Amino acid sequence: MSTYMDELDAWLTAVLLGGEDGETDEQWLARVKKQVKDKVLESYRNGQKAGPRPAKEKRSDGR
Repeated sequence: MSTYMDELDAWLTAVLLGGEDGETDEQWLARVKKQVKDKVLESYRNGQKAGPRPAKEKRSDGR
């Protein structure tokens, strides 16, 4: 079973190494930035759907 971080690592590898034929450096950078921003937004929205986590009790040592 793969973890979220394993899946993220595989996705990043595919995005970063998956250049398209005839793509300039600027086009590559724009494509990668968009894909990363889309992934971050997806993750953010998934967190919003999950709702707030219960607050942890403070430990006696202040942590």
